[in-house]
Amino acid sequence: MWHFRWFPRGLTVFLTVLLFISPAFSQDNHQGQKKEIKKITLADSVVLALKNNLDVRSAFLDRIVQRFSLKVAEYGFQPQSFLLLSGQIN
Repeated sequence: MWHFRWFPRGLTVFLTVLLFISPAFSQDNHQGQKKEIKKITLADSVVLALKNNLDVRSAFLDRIVQRFSLKVAEYGFQPQSFLLLSGQIN
């Protein structure tokens, strides 16, 4: 399985920089408008963070792949049977 450990960290740095730069560019366009601030609880913020966390998604998908690999490996130890029918026509 491929793991890109650098991707979430790099993406986080990129989004953080974008977060701090974007208000500087958008202030000119929205000076007359009021911004709506949405208040959320700590529990909601944790749920949002876990829902969008790529490491958690990757671990979840890794576990599914592990279960499938285990079933494939166990199948090799199952008794294999087949039915052979033969006949002659005289």
